[in-house]
Amino acid sequence: MKNVIKKKAHPLATLAKSENFMVVCYRDLESGKKFHAVGEKLCVNCDCYLYGRIVSNHKYGEQFQTDYYEEILPKDPDKIIEYLVYSGIYGLNKETAEKIVGKYGTYTFSALEKAAELSKIKDISLMKAQKISESYLETKDMRRWYELTNYYNIPSSKTMAIYKKFSKVENGYEILKKRPYLLCCCNDVSFSGLDEFFKNEKSFNPYHMDRVRFGILYVLKQNEKCGHVFMKKNDFVETVCKQLCHVDSVDQTILKKEIMIMTNQLVKEAKVFYEYGVLYSQNMHYAERYASKKICQLMQADFPVPRTEKQVEDAINKAVKDSGMRLGKGQRAGVKMALQNNVTIVTGGPGRGKTTVLKLLIESELLLNKDCRFTLIAPTGRASRRMAEGTGREASTYHKLLGITQGGIDLSAIPEIDTDVIISDESSMIDMELFCALLKGMKPGTRLILVGDKDQLPSVGPGKVFSELIGCRSIPITVLDETFRQAAGSSIITNSERVNENHCPLSWDDSTSLIRSMKEAETLEKVVNEVKTILKSGRFTEDQIQILSPYREKTDLGAKRLNQSLQDILNPPGSTKKELRHGKRIFREGDRVIHLTNEESVSNGDVGHIKEIDPISKTITVLFETNIEKKYSIFELFDLDHAFALTIHKSQGSEYPYVIIPFIDIFGPMRQKNLLYTAMTRAKTKVTIVGNEQSVAYAAANGGTVRNTYLGYRIYKEKSIMQKKGA
Repeated sequence: MKNVIKKKAHPLATLAKSENFMVVCYRDLESGKKFHAVGEKLCVNCDCYLYGRIVSNHKYGEQFQTDYYEEILPKDPDKIIEYLVYSGIYGLNKETAEKIVGKYGTYTFSALEKAAELSKIKDISLMKAQKISESYLETKDMRRWYELTNYYNIPSSKTMAIYKKFSKVENGYEILKKRPYLLCCCNDVSFSGLDEFFKNEKSFNPYHMDRVRFGILYVLKQNEKCGHVFMKKNDFVETVCKQLCHVDSVDQTILKKEIMIMTNQLVKEAKVFYEYGVLYSQNMHYAERYASKKICQLMQADFPVPRTEKQVEDAINKAVKDSGMRLGKGQRAGVKMALQNNVTIVTGGPGRGKTTVLKLLIESELLLNKDCRFTLIAPTGRASRRMAEGTGREASTYHKLLGITQGGIDLSAIPEIDTDVIISDESSMIDMELFCALLKGMKPGTRLILVGDKDQLPSVGPGKVFSELIGCRSIPITVLDETFRQAAGSSIITNSERVNENHCPLSWDDSTSLIRSMKEAETLEKVVNEVKTILKSGRFTEDQIQILSPYREKTDLGAKRLNQSLQDILNPPGSTKKELRHGKRIFREGDRVIHLTNEESVSNGDVGHIKEIDPISKTITVLFETNIEKKYSIFELFDLDHAFALTIHKSQGSEYPYVIIPFIDIFGPMRQKNLLYTAMTRAKTKVTIVGNEQSVAYAAANGGTVRNTYLGYRIYKEKSIMQKKGA
């Protein structure tokens, strides 16, 4: 490693600690001077060697940025006791540590490896000795794994995942030292970060098979993060070459040859798939193929309960009469289609009566089959709750129904869904893998009804499932085009449709307004001033105002920076409000916050308020809109973020009385039709764009990036094959 400084140091005090960050005060054992070291994981139990560099912090001055460290095991008996007590070894309290050190002295660490030796000490049984020894050996082994990952600049938080994967492999540690790119077998390890480290090493070989192999897999994964299911061959070779060519000495001709050799090898291993002239990762190829086959099988299956045209019409008429609701022509067609087919789609914009279709569909189905079991699902917690409120029935998230955890989707562990009809709302948010997981859990004979707005943003994950299902010309579809829900004088739906149809300029009025702005600083100031003005007017409360941004970071108009600017306005500090600092963020009692992961009790996207902060235990208690309370330790605060401002993607499935959207040219190509349309249609009463007509017009004309997927084509082809076989 270049420009690395080595310091022999003694820890004095831990000044700050969170899940991924520490500040420790050390004494330099050579100069005797005190210094502050910062890093993800630092040594606090004994003397050590710190490896890193000097950095300057504008607030704290000069600090030692630590990349990794090596422990220096103590030799003094008192220091050994202190080390053992704080090492986390099973069963080693101060009393037991003193007994072991009293008997073995400087040979203590050798004795700890032998249970038979430890069992010779009074009050330490053989069973206890074995547990102490096993724990010590595991701790000792973990220490070298931490040293290995720290050396490679891999965050310490990822060491455990690496340890679990490779420690059981024979000579796993030694193999990784010789072939470190194998670390990329762990999903938690970034190829680009590892590659950046190795290009500075003397032994770096740009054509090494492991580097090329994991470079290929990394490029395919990055392609999926951009929303694509596959990659075109020419794009693939050029992108991999570009990824691996960041070193001056690389010969592109040689590298491209190695890329083709390794790609062929990965195809033979079924890690990469080449079909239709494009390349897929293993997961995406399986998901797209399985989904296309399964959806066709569901469509072709015998209808579970045969029913006549008259029975269906009578059931709809009775459900309409009993409910007292009005049913438009398109809505009636949607209900009827869903009652007569195994797989159907209902799509329409805001206010087009999708919820009415769902309610009357369920009531009509129950008139035809009183024992019918429904499963209602949506991609987010908020969307599922809105679905439950609209239908009066229980609804779940996809993740909860399918048992998907933060570890990702394991298709082999998807449970069978015991139901008759599955209804999915906000279906435009479903990505390729999630859709595959849903179909994996569906039994033959189960019906599927997908409801959503085809003009909203596609999924965050790969694919554009809802659009592909609509465009495949194989699934019965109802398009709702009659507006039922738009308050008198409101122009929100009309203007969002104008964006969608590229009919600019918009019609500005009280419900859809424009605060003209061009520059970043000016726009930020005007967003803040609008919030102050609207609060002062009393028209909307703090919780009714939602700022939505195309970006999370990258600019002062991203959600992250906006949250910092808005916190003191929407929840000003007070003498009775306790606060807790976490990195650069300050959490305050009363803050509106959002949960960022899927758990048993709370879902990704759930919003609540900080009810209580305990500065002693460093915990935060949040009361969510679901009336569920959750306590967060300091280490769990990465799962929590402020929610005064959100990204437009995060807002999908939600509605707010008043939406404010910063929208200027700094957002570049993110000014897309479906992005602005989605943001505007989150507003129930009023939407304000802080920006300019040029950016609105740019978005209306910008259809966004075309995602690479063949799901629609595969469904069309698969259905044709099935029909020919059945003919």
